[in-house]
Amino acid sequence: MRLDEVKNSVGIYKQMRGILLLIMLIAPTLLAAQKGTYLISFTDKLSSPFSITQPNEFLSEKALQRRAKQGIEIDESDLPVNSSYIDGLKRQGAEILYTSKWLNAAVIKSEQSALADILALPFVTITNLSSGTLSPQSDDEEFVPATDYGRSFRQLSILDIDLMHTVGFRGEGIDIAVFDGGFMGADTIPAFQHLNILSVYDFVGRDHEIFAHSDHGTLVLSTLASQFPNQLIGSAYNANYHLLRTENSSTEERLEEFCWLVAAEYADSAGVDIINSSVSYSDFASPIDSYEQSQMDGKTTLVTQAANWAFSKGMFIVASVGNEGQNGDLPSIGAPADSPSVLAVGSIRFDGLISPFSSQGPSADGRIKPDVVALGNGTVVSRSNGSVSTANGTSYSAPLVTGLVAGIWQALPQLSNAELLELIRKSASDYDRPDNIYGYGIPSFEYFLNNYNLLDEAYFEGVQFGLYPNPFSNKFTLYSDKFLPEEHVRLTLFGLSGKVVVEMNNEWENFQSSFQIKNLQNGLYIGKFSTSKHQVVFKIRKLN
Repeated sequence: MRLDEVKNSVGIYKQMRGILLLIMLIAPTLLAAQKGTYLISFTDKLSSPFSITQPNEFLSEKALQRRAKQGIEIDESDLPVNSSYIDGLKRQGAEILYTSKWLNAAVIKSEQSALADILALPFVTITNLSSGTLSPQSDDEEFVPATDYGRSFRQLSILDIDLMHTVGFRGEGIDIAVFDGGFMGADTIPAFQHLNILSVYDFVGRDHEIFAHSDHGTLVLSTLASQFPNQLIGSAYNANYHLLRTENSSTEERLEEFCWLVAAEYADSAGVDIINSSVSYSDFASPIDSYEQSQMDGKTTLVTQAANWAFSKGMFIVASVGNEGQNGDLPSIGAPADSPSVLAVGSIRFDGLISPFSSQGPSADGRIKPDVVALGNGTVVSRSNGSVSTANGTSYSAPLVTGLVAGIWQALPQLSNAELLELIRKSASDYDRPDNIYGYGIPSFEYFLNNYNLLDEAYFEGVQFGLYPNPFSNKFTLYSDKFLPEEHVRLTLFGLSGKVVVEMNNEWENFQSSFQIKNLQNGLYIGKFSTSKHQVVFKIRKLN
């Protein structure tokens, strides 16, 4: 979806504020005796103390820079909820749990007897409730040597993230928000001692106790941010992080969608670039609240609407597609992965085949889902006690891709989120033959390295280069699909530690140039080939 289409969608959503998802905490039989939790929608943002002409009063400098870079205007949806409306609810005895500026709404806890007075307030448009229950509550190295990756090398190399790290893109300057169920141990384990954490918040418990609930977020974060030499290296270990708890791991209720929404609003205001969401919503504890696949249409669920709004503000969203693939050929994706603005990630095994649990598309309106896949079977992770082991799930393939996105956006900051989303798909292995099992396939950093000016010298547009054989034994050949009149080509061969191991010149003739290299240890290398007008980079593997 183009950015202008997303903006139009936001406008439609603002006109449909009266059609709200049903969020309720207490079973109907208890309403007379206990407080219930309700979603309240407001009519407008009139008489707000804030103005879109002074956005620095409610958005961070980083958020303003992100909008300016992508040409995104400040609009009414950016304004906080009118504080006088919140005060009006409080005067009726309501306890405010959450507010949402994008939805222009609040979640409150209130006696049922007070609802009539709340509905009578001139700024309230609707109050909805449903059945169901809920219990709310560094030192950086210039390069990372291949040996430092330990068992995590394979999960990174599948996406060419080892190559991305080698040429210098490890997430520096990119702000990533991780939405999850808790980060137990993430404040103490060795893998995160280098981590630059910008903020933490628990939107479920409405406090800062994110390290006291669940280790699911810890495992997810470890595939992204670990720097544990010879054990586990994350895909974007030098990025900046916001750790936000949006998921109640002890149950599954619709209020968690609202937590996701307000966390996204917070991330926007804080200037976050990328949201990683390894949570997926379709089935809830109360069957009446569960979604049908017909509702996975990119616009119906609250969490998907929230993702669309977040994208319209310039953020990039990566989400797990879900772990319901055992349903066979039936679509089984969860929200917000159904959004056209979300990069939905499925899971593959080490052999490249789809993981049996990886949810399948299409979306209800017929779009390809998942978008891409990465390793989610036997993914190397760090546990809350600091031990390194493996885990299965699209929860762990998604953050690998998030790190790839971070490195690419670091390398190509001029891209909008919409442009980046399309290019990630285009870089994938099956872009020309997508399906609803693998999506567009495995995305690749090498695609960006060989098609964009990521190094000192520009690439020559319109010329396709190739290398064969690869792996090689003692000799390989660089070739092009067009005649190039250069007299010679220079090879610089790097080890993954960044050290130059071979430098040599060779003749370029008859569309190709061959290189014979002896006495080189088996392993993976980075080869940079340069002529007077061209440059191309390949990963090259030496095998006897």
